[in-house]
Amino acid sequence: MTARTRTPPLDAAEFGDLYQRLRRAAAWGPADRRGALNHLTPAEVLAAAGEVRLGRTVSLEAPIESRLTADNPDPSVHEMTGPPGNQADPEGLSFAQDRLAINVHGNADSHIDALCHVMYRRALYKSPAAASCSTSRGCAGFAGWSRAIT
Repeated sequence: MTARTRTPPLDAAEFGDLYQRLRRAAAWGPADRRGALNHLTPAEVLAAAGEVRLGRTVSLEAPIESRLTADNPDPSVHEMTGPPGNQADPEGLSFAQDRLAINVHGNADSHIDALCHVMYRRALYKSPAAASCSTSRGCAGFAGWSRAIT
């Protein structure tokens, strides 16, 4: 087994330079919200489907972190909200309801539009002002993704 060489962490100036370089590299213009998903053309999808050989699926799941740790100061909370099995309607339809409370953008948990929520110098990824992201409206992260993710 060979030892891996660790890349030293970036200092603030190096990170700022990298951040600006990556923001300028966007080829689809400032109004684009699909980013690299623009590469998923019908021809590319058809070509990728032709590469299937075994029919196996690959999971992209990650566990939802529910333990308090240094990287997860506000862990997820899962609770069953009702009705318990012994209170289910014996003559009809019932659901075992549950609630999951999670901060989906952080060090421990994330999801598909995570970069849309990264703020650096009061700007979100792809330039909107951080103030445009509110608790009632959220951040416009999934616009235009429905044709790429099914």
